Order: sequence, then structure tokens, then C-alpha cells
Amino acid sequence: MNKLQKSLSFLLLYLVFFCTSVVYANSGTTTIVLHDRTSQAEEARAGTNIGVYEVTEYVRQGKKAEEIAGIVRSIPPFSTLTTDKEGLAKIELANRKNNKNTSYLFLATDNKNQHEIIQPILLNLPILDEKGQFLTIFDLYPKHYPLSFPLFFHKHGLSMESNQDLGALSGAVFVLSKQESEEVYLMKSETGALEWTSEFRAEGFQKESLDFSACIGDRENFHSSLAFFVSDNNGRVSTGDYKLPAGTYKFKEIEPPSGYMLEVSSEIVAEIPLDVTKEIMLHLPNKNGEEENVSQEKAIYYNKQRGNLPNTNGVEQKVSRNLLPSTNEIMRAGWCLVGTVLVGVFFLVRRKGK
Repeated sequence: MNKLQKSLSFLLLYLVFFCTSVVYANSGTTTIVLHDRTSQAEEARAGTNIGVYEVTEYVRQGKKAEEIAGIVRSIPPFSTLTTDKEGLAKIELANRKNNKNTSYLFLATDNKNQHEIIQPILLNLPILDEKGQFLTIFDLYPKHYPLSFPLFFHKHGLSMESNQDLGALSGAVFVLSKQESEEVYLMKSETGALEWTSEFRAEGFQKESLDFSACIGDRENFHSSLAFFVSDNNGRVSTGDYKLPAGTYKFKEIEPPSGYMLEVSSEIVAEIPLDVTKEIMLHLPNKNGEEENVSQEKAIYYNKQRGNLPNTNGVEQKVSRNLLPSTNEIMRAGWCLVGTVLVGVFFLVRRKGK
């Protein structure tokens, strides 16, 4: 009996010690080491900012990472990590809070001018290894979302008389701009590289003081280094291989399809959001001239047919590149002047003869 009591006592002490150890480990901390590398070249990415949010209650409500990210994105995180030159960032997190296992969300911030972003990461603590042991250090290798996208919309004709949608228009020419310290325009590239310039006028343009609106009407008025986006047979205008990071961009039409007018003041404002769960939206006038915000799939930009009456709001003829009379016009004017002089000489001689 004494032996049995001793054995039970030892077993009880062991269980108390074991359970205390488990509770202590479970109520401790875990050091998270985040590794940020580019998805293509596997190179370390320095300077990535990641907000860390304690989201235990949201997880207990059954919410997923993307849903939680949408809720907390506008809330300041309790801690912010920044990756070093080796692409590393560390943080020590509590495994338990208020007698509950904890959950954390890692959410990348400051995404402008980046072409990919760390996906939201939901991490539940504590973490056990394959042997059931609690980990005190955990390495995190996040995946990435693409954060650069092509922009697109559709081009349609509009009846002058009935305001009826006439369907897809091909041949409309656009340039793309954004605002930095000044407005800059996307330059053409065979690889889709994003390079920008403030010089939009064609080489040798005679009126350097002319603003952008004075040049529209003919793409020949614009610098040949610019990227031109032309509507195809389906009326689609797309940046194609030029994939753009989060930010605000403007499409400006510089040459209308034949037989259609160009609205000088109209432009298409495209907004690529920082939040990858949100749609890209375009701000543009509808066929009634009312400004609206629509998704890319629904965006249609209209040109009205040319009418017989003068149009003060639009451009009906191409603007000459040098804004000087053509050679034929000069010759016609010269011959008219010569004819006038000869007629005058004829009547003068006739008068003297009398």
C-alpha cells in the first residue's frame, strides 16, 4: 500500500510539473522572423513596412485574413516592422492574452510605386513543431500579390442628333500621365518599363509656350518618345505590357477617330487602390456628359459625331504641327496678289492711253 501511495505521489508531482511547464510555455512569447524576398529573383527586399495587428477577437468570430485586413487597414497597428538590407524584420509576440491563445495579422503598408506586395498573413499562437513542442522562434516567408496592373476601358461613338451609342470606335489615340512635382507622361518601352517625362511637345515645335490642350488634335504634335494607346477594333484601349503600381493616372485623348470630335476638357482619371481587395475605378463622363465612377469593365468613353453646326466645346479639325499656313495656301494667296496687281496695271495703262 505504501508503495502504491508513493507511486501515485510521484505521478501526481510529475503531472503538476509537466502541466506547469506546458502552461508556462504556452503563456510565454514567440519571436517571429519575417523574410521578405522578391517573388521572381528571390532577392532580399529592404524597406518593406509591415503593420502588426492583434486580431484574436476577429479570429474567434470566424473571420478570415482578407476580411480582417479590410476591417483593420484604416486602424493604426500596435507595432510596425521594417525589413533591413537582408529583407529581415523581427518581433516578439505574446502567446496568450486574457487566458486566450492569441492571433496576429501582418499587413503590408506604404505600397506606392511597388509592383508586388506581401499578402495579409494571419498567425495563430502558440505554434507547435512536428513533435508537439512549443516553438520560441518562428520563421515567416510570406507570399506576394501582384500590385501592378494594366489599365483599360472602351471607346464608343455617340450620335450627335439622338445621343445614341453607336458602338465601338477604333483609332482614338491617348497618352497617359500622372502628377509628380509636375505632370509627367509615360514614355514608350519595348519591355513595359515605366519611365516618365514632362516633355510632351513634338521635336521642333514652334510654339514652346503652348499648353497641352493647344496641341491636341493630331498625335504628330506630340513627342515621339511618348507611349501612345490606340483603341482597337473592339474599341478597347489598354496599357498592355505597361503595368502600373498603386496611384492616380490620367488618360488624355489627343486624336479622335475620323469623323468624330474631341472634347478638349475631358479626361479619364484611373485610381489603382493600395488595397488589393478593392476594384480599380475610373472617373469619366458618361454619354450624357455626367461625371461618374465605374469599374474598368464598365468604363466607356465617348466621342460625338461631327455635325454641320460649329462646336465650341470640341476640336473638329486636326491642329497643324507648326500652326503656320500650308504651302498650297501660301501659293494661292501669292497668285491672287499677282493677279490683283496685273489687273491694276491693265486699267492704269488703259486710262493713260485715253
